[in-house]
Amino acid sequence: MKKLTMAVTQLLGVALTAVTAQAASLSYVGVNLSGAESGSPTSGVYGYGYIYPTPAEADYFTGIGLNFFRVPVAWQRLQPTQYGSLDTTQLGYLDAFVAEAAKDKAGVIVDDHDYGIAFGNDIGTSGTPTSAFVDYWKQLAEHYKSIPNVVFGIENEPHDQSATDWAAVVQAVINAIRSTGATQAILASGSDWDGGAQWISSGDAAAMVGITDPLNKTVFEIHEYLDTAATGTDCSIVSPTIGPEDLAAVTNWAQSNGKKLWLGEIGVCSDNASLSAFTNTLNYINANTNVWQGLTYWAGGPWMGDYMYSADPLSDGSTPPQLAALLATQ
Repeated sequence: MKKLTMAVTQLLGVALTAVTAQAASLSYVGVNLSGAESGSPTSGVYGYGYIYPTPAEADYFTGIGLNFFRVPVAWQRLQPTQYGSLDTTQLGYLDAFVAEAAKDKAGVIVDDHDYGIAFGNDIGTSGTPTSAFVDYWKQLAEHYKSIPNVVFGIENEPHDQSATDWAAVVQAVINAIRSTGATQAILASGSDWDGGAQWISSGDAAAMVGITDPLNKTVFEIHEYLDTAATGTDCSIVSPTIGPEDLAAVTNWAQSNGKKLWLGEIGVCSDNASLSAFTNTLNYINANTNVWQGLTYWAGGPWMGDYMYSADPLSDGSTPPQLAALLATQ
């Protein structure tokens, strides 16, 4: 696994300039660290209703070879009032982890994890207008524009908006981020839960192909779960080859249109069928690194407990089978 040896934005900038020859493995592989998106974003108590990743987690995961973290956060937690100032206490928690990750030469995706809904309404509607979402992201970009190991993850799994409407929101946010002078990479999710299998049928392929970024550093985030419902909620596996089958169309789309992809979420149980399907998916991604830039496994974090997909170390301190399978392919 390649460690980050220069600013994350410099490395991603090189990778995003053009479709290049295929490589043996991904340069950026990491884990989601869940917790800051949990509970009520307006009444949750730190340490009880929600939690941020810890320095110990950054040290552990980078110590075994990972180099990226996706940190889910809630918009209303960071900005309690539309168009208001960002909450300095919440930013302080996030800043502390970003700084720790930088010490470990790791990147951090600040992932707005609201499923396309905030302040009680779909983003892009009159109750939660695009302009409010743009204001939020502009303030975040201003805050982090001089922190090179930060990547901006616009939104997690929007699903009520049409592909066309969501693409308009994405473009407005990209424009706002770039207006601040921020040069880091941006991750843009599609509509319809951002699933790789429905990238074409949802209309995302047609709507997102026109997205522009003056720095050409916007990457399209895809989620892929291998269970029968494709929701990441159980240990069922459709087939050993479901991952490559689901991701073939979006991979071809990216190759044909000079786009880049990031696997923002993928997770499996530890049984042999799950690990086999997971490994086949990873091998497919590694065979197409001319478009696939990286992935972040779902999930680790201080409150994972006995979660069936957990990336956290086992009770004896050993690496869970899922993470061992991930590391073995890099």
